Amino acid sequence: MDKAVSETVMQAILDLRKGGRIASREAISSLTGLTKTVVDWHVKNFINDGLLRKVVNGVYEPVEQFAPSRAISKTVLISGIVRLELGDTCEDLTPHEAREIGKLFHVEALEIINIQGERDVHDMVARLRQELGNAQKRIAELGKAMVKMQQQERQPDMFVVGTNTQH
Repeated sequence: MDKAVSETVMQAILDLRKGGRIASREAISSLTGLTKTVVDWHVKNFINDGLLRKVVNGVYEPVEQFAPSRAISKTVLISGIVRLELGDTCEDLTPHEAREIGKLFHVEALEIINIQGERDVHDMVARLRQELGNAQKRIAELGKAMVKMQQQERQPDMFVVGTNTQH
């Protein structure tokens, strides 16, 4: 892979995103002057490397790259001070500061609630689909059993018990 061309393609994608524009193969090609075939080849490699994701056919966005997460802990001291530890950093917060920080993170808290809610809904839908499939199988089995019973009722008896007319 030509490193200079790869960097040009990635920079074009980042510039398009920063400008609020869609990073389509046409826009990337137009911005870089590269053919769509060359753009496609580099984009495919970026996707394979986990640097890009396909939004829809021909439209791409960068995958956010973050540093590894650090350990986080919160301890509320008897005095009311909130000790927040993030990796090697330790901060003692007044109750007011802790509440203010909490307000600043309310969007993230709502995201967690929404993510968990979506997971719960997906799990419930999966369970319901499985139960529906089982119910449909059982209904089909019962239908077959009913048909079989109806067929047996319609068949004439092989042995007819006659009445004895002689006395």
